[in-house]
Amino acid sequence: MDEFAPEALAVLLPFLDGVVAGSEEAVDGSNSDYPGQTFNYLVPRSDGPPLAIEFVRAWDEVFLDAPDGWDRLCARVQGAVREQHPALIGRYTVGFDTGIAARMKDQKIDELVGAIASCDTHGVGSRVDLTSGVTVRHTEDASDLTVQPYRVSSTWELGPSSQRRFAKAVTSTTETLGRAGASGYETHLAVIHWTLGNSAGWRQWLADNPPAGGHPQNIWAVDLNRQTGTKTKPREPAERIYP
Repeated sequence: MDEFAPEALAVLLPFLDGVVAGSEEAVDGSNSDYPGQTFNYLVPRSDGPPLAIEFVRAWDEVFLDAPDGWDRLCARVQGAVREQHPALIGRYTVGFDTGIAARMKDQKIDELVGAIASCDTHGVGSRVDLTSGVTVRHTEDASDLTVQPYRVSSTWELGPSSQRRFAKAVTSTTETLGRAGASGYETHLAVIHWTLGNSAGWRQWLADNPPAGGHPQNIWAVDLNRQTGTKTKPREPAERIYP
């Protein structure tokens, strides 16, 4: 069982209809009451078949643990903003879409800090184009400060690499949840993520690739970062993305 499964289950349970509170059981191939079943948790319901729930992570630890130069630059900028503007919060991106060939070594920390402060003043959606070839954007309200490269935030959520991670998560559970479905359980896959701000990429993949054999019957995106959405457009930490 994934080490984050218990935490993700606590996030997911309030969103499941008709479940019996406090009655969930770990199965995971080691519960003799459910021979042959390897899904993570069984959750009884007051009416209808019990739920078989499997949890899988869809973030790339290698990617997260091996930042390139732009990631390191954004980390330095984030630290400088915290020192110079300790009350400043929100999500900001440093992008490369001005048509100028931006180079990391040409970036000045103080200029980037000033651009972020300006974006903070003007609110979500504001941008500052710097002569060094980058654009700083205020993308979301949040309870903490995050500064990251724009290419990360866009491709991470909507691009091919995100869909590949998600596809791997879904297909890895086909046998487990197919077996549970054949035994009469209602099957649920909960895909754990941390940085996802938009599930459109995952939804698109599912539209083109519905689960083989009909299982899982339900797929959820479960956010363990908990800082979801914005003040004006909040997003729930658990989101049903299929069907």
